[in-house]
Amino acid sequence: MITKERFESGYTYAAYREMVDGKFAKGLTTGPIQTAELLDYTKLNIQRMHRLDKTFRVDTDVAERLNDVPCTFYWLLLTEAWCGDASQNVPIINKLAEASPNIHLSVFLRDENLDIMDQFLTNGGRAIPKLIVMDGDMHVIGSWGPRPAHAQQMVE
Repeated sequence: MITKERFESGYTYAAYREMVDGKFAKGLTTGPIQTAELLDYTKLNIQRMHRLDKTFRVDTDVAERLNDVPCTFYWLLLTEAWCGDASQNVPIINKLAEASPNIHLSVFLRDENLDIMDQFLTNGGRAIPKLIVMDGDMHVIGSWGPRPAHAQQMVE
């Protein structure tokens, strides 16, 4: 079980973006492996996230439904800066969470939290992003990721 204290130790989305930008400015990415290829992916992903932060808008009907969520949900999001799927999904997940006062989002780096990641494998792998949804008592009620079901079927 993921405790509330552990959940609160994660990054806010803004802090995650700031951390990624800061690492990149120093020629680094997230995770223990540092290669020129991963740094190139990180550069591209920063651009993708910036674009989505500026342009993506939650549909009005969806925003209203999210705003009306009657109970508390905790969304724990596992990601890494070099992951292309994450760069396309993490900003959108953040916007969805922002649409509701009852959804709390906390971002965690996969490779620093393998104990969590290993509970939510995709076909035996540590695929990200991975969104873990918990209720107000921190009980897992579902998970999503690393990509929409149709896209996952195409990959498989």
